[in-house]
Amino acid sequence: MERKKSSVDALILAGASNSGQLSECSPVLNKALIDVGSKTLLEYVVDALKASLGIGRIVVVGPNKLIRERIGGDAIDIIVESGDSFIDNIIIGLDAFEGAQQILMVTSDIPLLTPAAVDDFLERCSQREAQVYYSVISKETVEKRYPGTKRTYVRLADGEFTGGNVALVSLDVIRSLKSVLKKVTQMRKKPWQLGTLLGARCMMKFLLGTLSIDDIERRVEKAFNFKGAAIITPYPEIGVDVDKPEDITFVKELLGG
Repeated sequence: MERKKSSVDALILAGASNSGQLSECSPVLNKALIDVGSKTLLEYVVDALKASLGIGRIVVVGPNKLIRERIGGDAIDIIVESGDSFIDNIIIGLDAFEGAQQILMVTSDIPLLTPAAVDDFLERCSQREAQVYYSVISKETVEKRYPGTKRTYVRLADGEFTGGNVALVSLDVIRSLKSVLKKVTQMRKKPWQLGTLLGARCMMKFLLGTLSIDDIERRVEKAFNFKGAAIITPYPEIGVDVDKPEDITFVKELLGG
């Protein structure tokens, strides 16, 4: 596939096994290959990235044989065999981007993702200078677009937010933060625990309800020696992932069956 001009390459993380609650909905061995309506979870994400103006090559980390058997490989530039953990898959995937400065990391379980959401996120990232850009969505934005959907939110001085499933990252920074990434991944669904990584002062401000996004960004830079930026996106599709059977029902209705 020819790389688009002025584009960033994308890494889709599709290595998770279908061993949790979603195994009740589908017998497939890999979560990314669960059918939701007319396509698999992975196909929805690949199609959104392919149609994005800002995305170049698409690399998928997952079970190579299963992906090729189920959806083929024509739409994907590179399929890299997945490892034993989420963090392993990130590190494995990075090796496919020799010479790149940054990449867009996307999980394979956000079937509502749209090209517009991807391009808007990249545009917002371009307006700030950082090494890691992480998507966040306000509770108001999610509930206005998708009333009734259940997400995990954290209350900050700026409002209530949920984390997105899209991040623009510097490859050098990500490679140097393997141990921190492991902790963050374990705590991702428990945002109150993330405060422990930021120190006592931030934790106290969080408990008092005065912790702001700016506070977190400054503390991250001081504690981990890289500049991070929380990108508030108006596209809730970036944060609506599929983890439970009721999520599949919800997304199917939105996608028309």
